[in-house]
Amino acid sequence: MRLTLIPIVLSLATSFVSAYGDDTSLDAREYIDELVARDLQLAQVSDLSTRDLIDELSERLEIRERRKVTRWKLLHSHRSTHHRIL
Repeated sequence: MRLTLIPIVLSLATSFVSAYGDDTSLDAREYIDELVARDLQLAQVSDLSTRDLIDELSERLEIRERRKVTRWKLLHSHRSTHHRIL
């Protein structure tokens, strides 16, 4: 439903801009662009299912955990190598 309102909002914004052709026209265009971008982002997010969100978060957490383990192993091996030399 939000996507069907976009052409109406754009036509109203165009008529507003043409009626007031001074410095506020740029501000009005930027505002309308922000509204359209926000509506498109909401539409994209609403298309995601809960399962998709959980899968993406799980994958990111696994990557983060692997990075932590790798850093810990590198740090630990560096410390043990340093202590063996001394």
